[in-house]
Amino acid sequence: MDITKKAMMGAFNLRKIVSWIVGIIILVLGLIYILNKFNVISFSIPTFPQMVLWVLTIIGGIFLIFDAITEGSNFSSISKMLMIISFVIAILIIALSLIPLLNNLTIISFQLPEIAQLIKSIIYVLAGFFLIIGGMFGY
Repeated sequence: MDITKKAMMGAFNLRKIVSWIVGIIILVLGLIYILNKFNVISFSIPTFPQMVLWVLTIIGGIFLIFDAITEGSNFSSISKMLMIISFVIAILIIALSLIPLLNNLTIISFQLPEIAQLIKSIIYVLAGFFLIIGGMFGY
């Protein structure tokens, strides 16, 4: 194996590890909000700089787009379906994280309604799930 192939394999493994870690974080963020909202748990996410969470979820969305692209290189119908679902979830998670970030930076003047928090948390859970799958199975 030559050096470029070793470098590519190392980068691919690093992408899988980062995808897995970011996926777990995003999954936990979504689950904690949902479980707290329905009074299953009594605690919520502690006060944390929101900008860090938004940037982290945008990064997760970008990794999910990369996972969708690599899933698309496989020609089975299940891989194509996973590619489309991953891509849609990635676009949604980026948009749902980018809107509050841009509003906080006063670049845009509108916000998401409160009901969007529950929808965003469900999408976080889905995105985390797909990132973990991409990190574990390496699509």
